[in-house]
Amino acid sequence: MSLGKSRVVWIDQLRGFAFFCVLFSHLNTYSQIKQVIGSFHMPLFFIISGLLLNPERILQKKLGPQILHKMQALGIPYLWTCFALFPFWVITYKILGNTKVSLGHVVKGIFVSQNLWYTAPANPVWFIGALFFATLYVYVIIKITGTHKRVRFVLMAALMAAGFACRDLVMPWHINTAMVGAGYIYIGYLIRTYLLDRTEKMEKNRQILVLSLLIAGMFFSYTNTPAIMVTGGYGRAYLFLGSSVLISLALILMFQKAKEDRFMAFMGQNTLFILGAHISIIRLMEKLFPYTMQANNRCVLLSILMFFLLAGISFAINRYWPYVNGKFSTFTGTVREYVLRYLMIVWCAMIPVYIVLKKIGVLAAGTGIFVQAVILGVCVLLASALFLLVTSRWCPWIYLSRRMPPASANGE
Repeated sequence: MSLGKSRVVWIDQLRGFAFFCVLFSHLNTYSQIKQVIGSFHMPLFFIISGLLLNPERILQKKLGPQILHKMQALGIPYLWTCFALFPFWVITYKILGNTKVSLGHVVKGIFVSQNLWYTAPANPVWFIGALFFATLYVYVIIKITGTHKRVRFVLMAALMAAGFACRDLVMPWHINTAMVGAGYIYIGYLIRTYLLDRTEKMEKNRQILVLSLLIAGMFFSYTNTPAIMVTGGYGRAYLFLGSSVLISLALILMFQKAKEDRFMAFMGQNTLFILGAHISIIRLMEKLFPYTMQANNRCVLLSILMFFLLAGISFAINRYWPYVNGKFSTFTGTVREYVLRYLMIVWCAMIPVYIVLKKIGVLAAGTGIFVQAVILGVCVLLASALFLLVTSRWCPWIYLSRRMPPASANGE
């Protein structure tokens, strides 16, 4: 399988399908179906990352710049996503709900990414932080072991075992869960290296192999207790490992020969933002339409409709605010680009500015709602303008932007 710069379409389609499984599991209340999906959907994301892992390329470059690049590619979208979804959290849990969780508590949740300590605006974005640390572990071990593949395998297995052993620890950024995720990344690399590159021998028996893997994986899943990777709820580790690897491998073999589907591939290319956005939208819809959202007989239809809705959101994000989706882009400095940045900043700044004004007493309890709204609006607009000017000039990296290189004298 080629590891060039061009995307592998079937891998994007597989990632899109993995996201649909996440979406369906959050809308579906049938315990048996949730148990099967929960046994593989998050490990599958890590395994997909491993399918694209290139140790040789990692060894050729310095570790520091690679880590900084990965931090920017994942950390910046993480922060934009959290703050962009903050208003949805306020509407759902403060305006339509009666939660006593403070806004400051949620801000801490953004920078700790551990829901058992602090609530976050969108808890599913835990995966972005865990993916970063999992990738960091893999890069460090590859650098340490060099070309010694057997030593690398032993260290990766030990790291994964340590992650399973530390499951009960509550740690920031789910760094213990990331140890298990690193193991899955390496499993994905092993699958690509020792299986997918040698699939000619299995073509005649591919369907039988896929069916056998699915049956065996579902057996492991039903034998185990329901698994929730984010909390370290693996049940019996060997059963969780067996179900996740077997079902993921079956899906990989299926999608490797799947017909090209641009829509599913598009969804797979744009999972960062919608991983967080989908649960925010679901929770808001549950508050507005509780009967409709809780009906089991509508879960398939709701999942499909939500999938298409998120596709539209992804298209808009990609076109106007690509940095939220982890997309690097060239910044030309046009008025349109500044306006689009400003709109995103205003949206993300509403709740943080409100918290600051409340903290310093500007929005006093005795002040009328209309006056408070005017003060808040003016402060948000001014603060956003200042933030835009400062960051566009001195911190363009928060927009994942690269400035357009100056034209040469011959016009090239």
